[in-house]
Amino acid sequence: CKALSQSQITFDLVYQDLMPDCVISQGKMFLRGITYRALVVPYSQYLPVPVLEIFHRMAEEGLPVLFTEALPDGACETKPLNGLLQHCLAIPTKLLPSWLRGRGMQRVTTFDPCLSLRMFHIRRNPWDVIFLWNESLFDTIDTWLSLPGDGLPVFYDGWKNQLFDPQLRPEALRVRLAPEESIAVVTGPWERHFQPFEYDDRPEHEMPLSWNVSLRAVEEENFTFWGTLYQLENLASQLPRF
Repeated sequence: CKALSQSQITFDLVYQDLMPDCVISQGKMFLRGITYRALVVPYSQYLPVPVLEIFHRMAEEGLPVLFTEALPDGACETKPLNGLLQHCLAIPTKLLPSWLRGRGMQRVTTFDPCLSLRMFHIRRNPWDVIFLWNESLFDTIDTWLSLPGDGLPVFYDGWKNQLFDPQLRPEALRVRLAPEESIAVVTGPWERHFQPFEYDDRPEHEMPLSWNVSLRAVEEENFTFWGTLYQLENLASQLPRF
């Protein structure tokens, strides 16, 4: 997950129990209305035979099934693999992003390494919406991105509820995000231009929060109001039995 996130490659975690519901067609996996182009399996020394058989079927039908680091040594039931995963691949974790990128599975490409840039992409024809945020607490991101989709990209500022035109150059736009800052990019058939986006430091907005805390002991049935917190605190410092 870390290797993919730091390379701006989006993914979903698919539970093992859902594997039987997956349908493979034309080298893609379809699950509950979502299309996937590859399945990445974290390294496991042993896996149950039914799960291994599903992976084998998927790979045999054309879906890239990638095990990080190495293929399993065998099955949990102590049965040998006997070529069960012959169509699957083993790829070192550090090479996984480049393997996916080389097959067009990276939606957003940065011109500079941006280890703290995270993204979420959703497509609703003819619009592409990409939510970008800087996960770093200290470093500002200032880079150029290439994005999926046709048409012009614009920024959406949720605080102002306004659209802005970003700086553009051929097949790229500039993104500047202060620590923990986020922005949405909407690409599509816009028929007008908007006010230019200002790439200066954005004002910080204070969000006062409070939490009403209620507690109950294991042997009790109902919760009892304990107090209100106005900042995150370690309750164990005030409640030794917590």
